[in-house]
Amino acid sequence: MGKKLITERHVSELFQSGQREIVIAADELLAPLARDFATSNRMKIIYGNADKSPSPAGCGAGQAPSGIELKIRGILEKDFDISDEDVLEALVQKIKVKVV
Repeated sequence: MGKKLITERHVSELFQSGQREIVIAADELLAPLARDFATSNRMKIIYGNADKSPSPAGCGAGQAPSGIELKIRGILEKDFDISDEDVLEALVQKIKVKVV
């Protein structure tokens, strides 16, 4: 199945409803105009996991991973091709302790 496109309209609706964070799940894609709108309105964009983070469509307020955790996850997923959630979480926590 393809990725869900998050448009400028979606982000604008979130902003108007008071949201100041957008969580983009793995199966979602943030359109360039949507990203521009978010950054120009000082909204925080969080690239997270669909299982652990709310998507813009859901507009929930879950516990999102910190910036360092997202960067570590991105490196592990992209550069090391690790996709198992339990392994990712364990590695992120071990690396985070060493870095922070």
